[in-house]
Amino acid sequence: MYNVVLENQNIEVLHGSRNLGSKTQMRRYFLNKIAVKINTWIFNFLFNQSLSDLHTGSKIINTDLVKDLDLNTNGFGLEIVMSSEIAKRKINIFEYGISYYERTVEQGKKITFADGIISYYFLFRERFLKNDFPTQVSILYSFLFMTYAGTYFGMGSGKILVILFFMIIGLMIALNRKIIQLSLIFFLIYAGSLFSKGNGRIYTVIIFFLIGLYLSKKIKKYFLMTKSNFITRFLL
Repeated sequence: MYNVVLENQNIEVLHGSRNLGSKTQMRRYFLNKIAVKINTWIFNFLFNQSLSDLHTGSKIINTDLVKDLDLNTNGFGLEIVMSSEIAKRKINIFEYGISYYERTVEQGKKITFADGIISYYFLFRERFLKNDFPTQVSILYSFLFMTYAGTYFGMGSGKILVILFFMIIGLMIALNRKIIQLSLIFFLIYAGSLFSKGNGRIYTVIIFFLIGLYLSKKIKKYFLMTKSNFITRFLL
């Protein structure tokens, strides 16, 4: 891995992946492997990445970058925090296949079921709670509106699932959109709800929601060409 970085000066972050290449592997615990794959998939979804091994302990990171990262934990969540901080800075994470010989519990392997549960907390915190102030306001605004909008659809237990779905969508769309863009989407959702009644209303809402996503991207692209200040960063 070290030689790879030496030969490619543009690489600031290199992860050693246990899931790439034809390196020698020896694994003992099936559930651990599944848990790592699930966490890696969630991380990729939340941060728009394509990693193959989130919890690898083999990393080479630029010294100046490491000093700049907000690493506020030294437990099992460290890999999540470190990779999240790097991803939010839009820095490319390269991967290189490594050999891996999994330890037994007797040899010191300490990962437990509780660590797996805690990892979901770190994933949620790093994506939705540790952002700049304008993004945090947008996330709260979008979360509240979409939760409220979800209460108008579904019945019984199905309604709870719809609300949860709307909540997740609200969190996700706010990560790359600010107040004005979100307000346009929410206005179109409301407009779509006026075109139909009953359960069929969900279809027009979805159509207008997709239109809102498209237009919000156009608005952002247009204003990126203008001079940025705190107000524009807060609203757009």
